Amino acid sequence: MPVPVSIDVPMGSMARLDLGISLLVPLGWNIDGDENRIRLYGPEANGRRPSFTLLQGEPESDGEEWFTVFREQAVHRIALTAPGYEQLSVDRFVLSSFVDVTVLHYRRDEGEPVSQLQAYLWASSTRMLVADAATARALENRDLPVFDAILRSLRLLPV
Repeated sequence: MPVPVSIDVPMGSMARLDLGISLLVPLGWNIDGDENRIRLYGPEANGRRPSFTLLQGEPESDGEEWFTVFREQAVHRIALTAPGYEQLSVDRFVLSSFVDVTVLHYRRDEGEPVSQLQAYLWASSTRMLVADAATARALENRDLPVFDAILRSLRLLPV
């Protein structure tokens, strides 16, 4: 079940030059983070806030071959370890900044039912990013398309 990219949510652009990224953020969402990550928090509904985190790291090994194996294993590992795992979709695409992306949309039950996006982005042999976004299952139809739009708006800048 591919998640639609077209959403009717006002967005503003932001850049984190230290992380070498620019992206669109829904207006009214809170932004924080540290030197390796950016966190976006949506408005609270029913005691929960949707969140989108982008973490920058360094690949354990050189080459896109390693990254291909890494992201396939990561998707498989989530399927094995997330309580109540239900896969909605897995998609692979290339951002306009020529970054390979694998994105997994899934549901899990850990206390409360949650719907989630997990994405793996290959930037270079020394740079990769992982996106993790979650929302209450009751809000997945509203929030998963927003998460997908944030992810697809991402651009990697020279660092």
